[in-house]
Amino acid sequence: MYTYHLDIFSDSSLITIHSFRQQMVQCSISADDISHAIISKYNSLSNKGKPVTKSNGVKEWTVLAGIVGLIQDETGDKSSISESSDSLDLIALSTGVKSLPDAVVKTKSMGRLLHDCHAEILTLRAFNRFIISECQKVDGGIESSSYIEKDDTTNRYKFKLKKGIRFSLYVSQLPCGDCSLSQVQGNTSEEPWGSKEERNGNDIQLPNGILRGREFYNIKGKVRTKPGRRDSPLTLSKSCCDKLSITQIKGLLSNVLSQFVNPDGFHLAHLVVPETEYSDITELTNSFHKRLSNTDSFKPFEILYTKNQSPVDKTDESQTPANLSLVYIPSVSVHESITNSVKEGYFNKKTYVRKGGESCLSRVKLFEEASRFVEITSELTYLDVKASNKNYLALKESAFTALGGWCKTATDDFEI
Repeated sequence: MYTYHLDIFSDSSLITIHSFRQQMVQCSISADDISHAIISKYNSLSNKGKPVTKSNGVKEWTVLAGIVGLIQDETGDKSSISESSDSLDLIALSTGVKSLPDAVVKTKSMGRLLHDCHAEILTLRAFNRFIISECQKVDGGIESSSYIEKDDTTNRYKFKLKKGIRFSLYVSQLPCGDCSLSQVQGNTSEEPWGSKEERNGNDIQLPNGILRGREFYNIKGKVRTKPGRRDSPLTLSKSCCDKLSITQIKGLLSNVLSQFVNPDGFHLAHLVVPETEYSDITELTNSFHKRLSNTDSFKPFEILYTKNQSPVDKTDESQTPANLSLVYIPSVSVHESITNSVKEGYFNKKTYVRKGGESCLSRVKLFEEASRFVEITSELTYLDVKASNKNYLALKESAFTALGGWCKTATDDFEI
């Protein structure tokens, strides 16, 4: 376990944010400590999966994200994690800026392809892979876990989160979608898609008022798909802003994991983003909190700024987005390089993925790891298992309603 010890009161600068009620609150956890832990670990890794300099001298850029656990010292004050020394534990980090066209999901995936390779989303999937491994430790009775223990309080769940643990997510850029539209407007190198009045007859209109990418960037508060070129193949993966927003309702656990792990406590405590001219707290609060604030089960994360700069940021207009993604989960010895939504070296133009090329974060592989904890009857498919989790689906639907609508990606199912 990669652990960084810090005294929460050692940093003299307190980070002030707005809560979802627009009141001023203080958080004494250092956002710089969180970002530093992730950036320094990324810098120590080999070049596997990292951006490259092309043969023509052009450098690639990407987004870096990571999630840490803040584990309260058992000798501290149990009533307030902010009044004790915490261990800052690096759980996982990822890079990436790509997403899969919906037509490929529909015809090629069968649970084997990653729909969304943006760094934030890969990190959330990596977090779920980590939690599965912690459950496996506890279930075997041989190893202990700093995070998970058996849940003897209910017949519904097998495991639960230990007390005194919180989770923080760092992202090296403002997440794509509603919260970064001002950055699009202010960046002359971006390719804005114009105002609503400029829609032409060839534009694709999505259901439920969902906007595609950066189209109509002057309209705020809408669910959007991932950004990209206007003439690029359609992806129905929703923006990182929207996906992170709904974790404040449904939590960090996936549908499958929340069937055997008690979801209590599995929410983000903090979202750490870089402090830039576009990091306006009012806009971020509107995007992440205001849209959901009247929803039951809303557990808002605090938005914190860091001055630390990622080594993979775009610093020059000549730079191009990286084709590779990186996934690193130290506790399970995972360091994957991903391209075209599969492990590097396993892409096939005809079948899209060669045998054994599925990422450990694909639906197939995650379910394979979790299957021993899931109640399965004969002749079920993956989507059948997900459909049985009524409570989880109800939470998601309430989040979708609060956001004003949602659209699903193509069906991606497989037999189990």
